[in-house]
Amino acid sequence: MSENNKLVPPHGGVLVDQVVTDEKVRFDLVEKAKTLQKLKL
Repeated sequence: MSENNKLVPPHGGVLVDQVVTDEKVRFDLVEKAKTLQKLKL
């Protein structure tokens, strides 16, 4: 078990924070795309 834990970073680690950041960036891009579509209409 302990050997497997070394391969997987703990929750709340840098890797998890990076995933959350990517989700926020993706959400922002979607919102910007929606806004651009409204402006075109």
